[in-house]
Amino acid sequence: MGRPAEVGARLARYARSHPDRAARARTLLEEARTSLAGRTLEEAGVPPGKVTRATHVVSGGERYLQAVLQPIGIDPCLGMLDFGRDVGHLGVSDHVPLSTTFWRPAGSTGETMA
Repeated sequence: MGRPAEVGARLARYARSHPDRAARARTLLEEARTSLAGRTLEEAGVPPGKVTRATHVVSGGERYLQAVLQPIGIDPCLGMLDFGRDVGHLGVSDHVPLSTTFWRPAGSTGETMA
């Protein structure tokens, strides 16, 4: 079924060949991700301090969670790395099992997910 994409290796080669461009691309990605998450929380009327659990891509580790959650004011400890370690990375579907596992109907004593 084709050949593996080897995304990590390709990114590493690009970063070695074009370090300035790679650094700028990373910065732009981080800024866009942080801006989108902040706007989403604001539109939902949920201050970061009210979030009790946060879904995320489960292929990352603790450094990834720090990079994603800390800039928007959410404690990285509220991520779901333990759950993700059990199921593994599910691609773009990561958020679905994370959300449905911990989701509670509005008005219940459930958690505030981000």
